Amino acid sequence: MSKRWYVVQAYSGFEKNVQKTLKERIAREKELERQRIEKEQAERRKREYRRKEKEFQILEDKKKIELLQKENEIREHENTLLSLQTTLISLEDKIEEKKLTISTLKYRNVDKEKITLEEKRLNSLVTQKQITQKDITSEKKIIEKIQKNLEMEYKLDGIKKE
Repeated sequence: MSKRWYVVQAYSGFEKNVQKTLKERIAREKELERQRIEKEQAERRKREYRRKEKEFQILEDKKKIELLQKENEIREHENTLLSLQTTLISLEDKIEEKKLTISTLKYRNVDKEKITLEEKRLNSLVTQKQITQKDITSEKKIIEKIQKNLEMEYKLDGIKKE
């Protein structure tokens, strides 16, 4: 702050009184200015803290959403797995029925073409069963992979919080 010169008119004998009053007024003004600056800085720090707090909360919320999405993905794969296992059970039942049908046809000495046709159908069912078993294995691996990733995310998140 640059110094300025002022001319002050005062009655004779009141110079010291005027000087003292001016110095007090200057000190009061400086104190008020210092308080104003401190208040502005405190408000600025408070706003910055709130902004960072909001950013942090948003990041935490995004992380929670990602974890929930992964958990939902696991549930979807588990549902697919259950559906495949149900299909597998159904195929196994159909295979047993076809085997029974073939043995009944053979026992009755039915035409060779009918037996061959049923054997082809049986082979088709066996192929479907093998494909379903591969799909089940694949789904289990996917679920296991997602669960491992999710567990690691939870562990990392726990470490960050501590």
